[in-house]
Amino acid sequence: MKKNKEHPKMFSKKYIFMLLSCMLFSTAMILFPHISLQAAQSGINIWFYSVLPALFPFFVFTKLMTYLGFHKIFGRLLEPLIRPLFNVPGEASFVFAMSLSSGYPVGVQMIADLRKSQSISKTDAERMLSFCSTSGPLFMLGTVGTSMFNSSPLGFSIAISHYLGSILNGFLFRFYKKNSPSNRIAHQNDIKTIVLDCQKNFNHGREFMSKISEAIYDSFKALLLVGGFITLFSILIALLETLNFFHFISLFISNPLTNSIFLSYVKGFFEITIGCNEVSQITHSGFVLSTLLCSSIISWSGLSIHAQALTILSKTDLKKSIYLVSKITHTLCTIVCSLIISNLFLKYMPYDIATFNMDFITKNSTFIYNLLFSTKLMLCIFILFIVTVIIDMLKK
Repeated sequence: MKKNKEHPKMFSKKYIFMLLSCMLFSTAMILFPHISLQAAQSGINIWFYSVLPALFPFFVFTKLMTYLGFHKIFGRLLEPLIRPLFNVPGEASFVFAMSLSSGYPVGVQMIADLRKSQSISKTDAERMLSFCSTSGPLFMLGTVGTSMFNSSPLGFSIAISHYLGSILNGFLFRFYKKNSPSNRIAHQNDIKTIVLDCQKNFNHGREFMSKISEAIYDSFKALLLVGGFITLFSILIALLETLNFFHFISLFISNPLTNSIFLSYVKGFFEITIGCNEVSQITHSGFVLSTLLCSSIISWSGLSIHAQALTILSKTDLKKSIYLVSKITHTLCTIVCSLIISNLFLKYMPYDIATFNMDFITKNSTFIYNLLFSTKLMLCIFILFIVTVIIDMLKK
């Protein structure tokens, strides 16, 4: 008979920490039920009115486009550009484009899907995590730039710094496991050959309809997970504020401006929307400081986004530590880009600070508006891809 595994003689510090954390969290929700309920409602509203309609079309269409082989087609087109720059296959161009246009956590989800289907190697997938996990323009330009700061130029400066930081970070990670084997698309195959090869998976309409159903189901399941994390961290942050956690850690800083910056970073460490909101409340910060703080907080993305990404990556063989390290380096790269951009172009530009109002954003960015906006954006990208393929085929 097999011997039973011996119980560990010492308690795991990690287990004790998680056990105590859960107990404290549960106790705090019982002691402050009204605060917990309000925070949960706020988190669900953010998810339903902003996140769900903005990401759902991208989740569905990216799964369908991956099934139809779009990543292989554009991998062939952009391999000569992507390979020297990031040392990854051309498929990364498709993932990067989707991440830029849709935001967290679409890029990580696509990388996980490509890895599970063995379309890319483990090393390539880990390199792609460094630059294919970005925020979307709707959040940076709309929520942060327009709604929080009442300044479109500041929103654009944050977005440019964030995206340039991701490109620089991807370039740095091209040296990660430089000598590891990598998947490469055969350059001798033209677009027509690749399209015919992808067509083998598309035999008849019934199969495609089943793939649509599967894409909708998987997308909604993933977005429910995203909504759960948003709600959970909304409650956590509200309880920490009620318990004066943020006030306590700021007692050691006497300078008001430094204290405000520190608090914005601490809150942004948990959740990017709240962190950027704190930055918008800092008076006399100016374009340079506001761009620097918000772009770095968005590049870090917060524990809420990290929890979503790590849950997705847990179903693959990719190292979660690589993702976390890449977010730290992405933040540092963004700070460098932000300092250059804001000092060169925006240093002397005045702006008015707008008070952040979640009700304003919820009412003016309705579910239907966000759904139509993201769907139209997805269709524009799809049409652009089709036109690019046709132009390439006509050149042959």
